[in-house]
Amino acid sequence: MLIRIEVSFQQKFLERVKKEGILPHAEIRETLEQLGEIQKLEIDQKKCKILLETEKKEKEVRQILEEMISTMTAQKNEVRIMTGKYEPLYEIQKEIEDLSGAAEFKELTRELVGIAERIKKMKLMKIYFAQNYLFAVNDGCGFSTYLKLLWRLLEVLGLFEKGMGVTELKLEAPDSMLDTVPLNTCIAEIKESKKGIVSIDISDWITHITEMRFKRLLRRMNQWQEDYIFVFRVPFLERNILERVKKGLMDLMVIRQISIVPFSQEDYKRYLDEQVKLYGFEMADDTWTIIDEKINEEKKDGYFYGFNTIQKIVNEVIYTKAKNSFLKGTDSKIIQSADILEILPERMEQFEKKGEEMLEELEGLCEVKKKVKEIIALAENWKYCKEHGKELEYPCMHMKFLGNPGTGKTSIARIMGKIFYEKGILKKGSFIEISGRELCGKYIGETAPKTMAVCRDAYGSVLFIDEAYALYQGEGEKGDYGKEALLTLMTEMENHRDNLVVIFAGYSEEIEKMLEANPGLRDRIPHTVHFPNYAREELFLIFMKMVQKDFEYGKRFEEKARAFFKGIPDKIYRDRNFGNVRMVRNLYERVWNNALTRQQFSTKKEWKVSEKDLEAAIHDEEFQKYWS
Repeated sequence: MLIRIEVSFQQKFLERVKKEGILPHAEIRETLEQLGEIQKLEIDQKKCKILLETEKKEKEVRQILEEMISTMTAQKNEVRIMTGKYEPLYEIQKEIEDLSGAAEFKELTRELVGIAERIKKMKLMKIYFAQNYLFAVNDGCGFSTYLKLLWRLLEVLGLFEKGMGVTELKLEAPDSMLDTVPLNTCIAEIKESKKGIVSIDISDWITHITEMRFKRLLRRMNQWQEDYIFVFRVPFLERNILERVKKGLMDLMVIRQISIVPFSQEDYKRYLDEQVKLYGFEMADDTWTIIDEKINEEKKDGYFYGFNTIQKIVNEVIYTKAKNSFLKGTDSKIIQSADILEILPERMEQFEKKGEEMLEELEGLCEVKKKVKEIIALAENWKYCKEHGKELEYPCMHMKFLGNPGTGKTSIARIMGKIFYEKGILKKGSFIEISGRELCGKYIGETAPKTMAVCRDAYGSVLFIDEAYALYQGEGEKGDYGKEALLTLMTEMENHRDNLVVIFAGYSEEIEKMLEANPGLRDRIPHTVHFPNYAREELFLIFMKMVQKDFEYGKRFEEKARAFFKGIPDKIYRDRNFGNVRMVRNLYERVWNNALTRQQFSTKKEWKVSEKDLEAAIHDEEFQKYWS
């Protein structure tokens, strides 16, 4: 017997039992697992929804739950229990309605529920199967989930026969204007697929929709409408471009357009919170800064797979908490920031120190620090005036960081975000790093929505755009979306100047060239910070600080290191591609790797680096140019 159970809690009850170390969601789950098999479990902040398969009667299950909850000293109306029999249509509708966003998809499913009986009664199945869809949805935003939900709904409504299913295909990009191989492959794959829903990703064909070779594909598909509902998929595009694609498809087919707005950082965090609760754990308030940084780190390399990546983070968080609980001999299921700091090993210092302390500890950069403090003081003075009744227009805080690689631009930007947050100037203070070209889409109409989504994630934070000049490819460049990204950025920078700090970073000449071609952008970036190359002595001190943190060393090691940095030739040192701290970090990693490799062949184990480890490193091909 399947029983549907929903338990809802008042906030004051949750806050009270949390102080006592009780997690009611986990207690309910453990109790129900003793009564039968949980087929489905959904948890949010104030509710717990369960589908339980059990031999016990509904009344008995409810009574056991009430007795368990009474042990938590729940007062009247603080906890509400609802039970009922499993109803497939109700369940699938609830699952759809509980999705984050997806307003147009939900509207479609409500419509289908409303007209299903009429379609069957009037024997209009052929007409229904002539309905097809165009989904505008980005990778990682749940497209496969929407298809499966649609299929399940149609099956429950009796519009799909048993045995039908979902097939997902991709129409590969053509090699030339005459290439028809991808189209022929697609036709063959449709023939081999199950009857039901067939989705075809046509992203690489957005500009070819009106061509005769594509029309021939549509004509073949049109002949199979009694067996298939076709779903075309493209990325989330500008509305006018999407309409153009839809119009091209509608020459031969009936098309319903469904746009799925890209998920925000907050959507992903809500999902993570729900998934953590499914395992009986709960996130403390101080963990969300770490989670923000972790999500940003995952997005940084351009390979972010939406909820799949978030699930990976959930797995990492839960395992790390379980491991640390074991080591500490505790069984608390409330996850604190200290429990999961190690999921961001390179960022641990960021959460353990104040921003101003981190700024002062940076080696060198005297003029940079002075300028940064002036910018921070401007924001602080505005905040002071506001708190004392003097309303001034919020100062524009966007900046450009100019300098060679490895001069500290990224580190300073990250620290500034932290300081702005600690002083109450930015609400989140997160650091979102992206390269200029990553703002550009692959397809026409994709760039503006993509850029706006990045900016939306950065509200309340610092958006650091490295190699920003890559957005400007020169006048007359065809097929380049950099200018479109810049125009979108300019709008976002102006409309959200009070809760978004954008920093453009890169070589001085290239950034200036980009700004000369976009005077409106220059006006929106009032602050300039120049990052000179580190002095040779500063590079040496940075190197030794890295070594001192983890290893022991002797005087000869230090002397050899000083001589190496002092001897860097002027030609290399003054070159714009000189790596500065990046080179120092690479050298340090090569040195300790040499040391550990050497010690593997020794019976004496010690955390020590020698001058021989350094000598082997600087004679490597990568570093020879710095002294030869």
